[in-house]
Amino acid sequence: GGEGDLPFDADEEACEVPCKVADLRNGIYAGEWRATSAGRHEVSVYVGSHMLEGSPHTVFVSELPECDAPEVALFVENVCGFPEYARHFLRADVRGFMLCGFTVESLLDKLAIFHTSHRRTIRYYIWEHTQKAVDPKALVYIDDHPLTQLGIRDMKARQRVLYALDQTSERTAAATEREELYRNRLKTTLQLTGERMQDEIRSMVETAMADGSDHFLQDFNDGKLQAKGGVQARLAALEASIKHQVLRAVREATIIDNSDIGRAKPPE
Repeated sequence: GGEGDLPFDADEEACEVPCKVADLRNGIYAGEWRATSAGRHEVSVYVGSHMLEGSPHTVFVSELPECDAPEVALFVENVCGFPEYARHFLRADVRGFMLCGFTVESLLDKLAIFHTSHRRTIRYYIWEHTQKAVDPKALVYIDDHPLTQLGIRDMKARQRVLYALDQTSERTAAATEREELYRNRLKTTLQLTGERMQDEIRSMVETAMADGSDHFLQDFNDGKLQAKGGVQARLAALEASIKHQVLRAVREATIIDNSDIGRAKPPE
């Protein structure tokens, strides 16, 4: 995690918070993690020199205790219940974010609190207070929003949410694949239908014009077109015949053979 400039020896007061890197892909890993500032932090998990798949993990630290030494003294007095040790923290100028660095041993070494059970009690309350700020389970994300920050704090509930989202994603992907397959096959079929329609109409018109011209010349030679309006009537009959054949060709060409696309049903 990102370390800021500390007003004390970082090696001497490590500020290491026990936490677990918990992700559903790789498992749960325990370790010590140094939290010195609030915000998002990258935590990488290594086995030897090999970084495990999924690292780095993003950990969200909502806040670290940012109180002055007098407030820390009040915390020791009122929360921990040891007013006799409050001045120890005040004299050492212990501020809020330094609390998470104390262990049972360092409470003896740094603050001269000799009673073992008292040190353990103080460390317990420090740990409890720190856990409210550092959430080691905030590694499960939906679109960069920790589920714990959305109010889903139970691990099993988060797992159910993630499982449901995975199932939804799989169903959506399958539906998209079927839709794409159906669209591609339909596009191909319509393209072939259009080409066949053009060929049918072209062939039909050429045949109708050739036959109509032959009949027109035959009737003209036989004198059947000499009557008033004879030519117009013959041309009107030819036009009507072509229109009828064109419409029939269009209807036949647009009866789509869906034997292929029938296997890819459109999404419901």
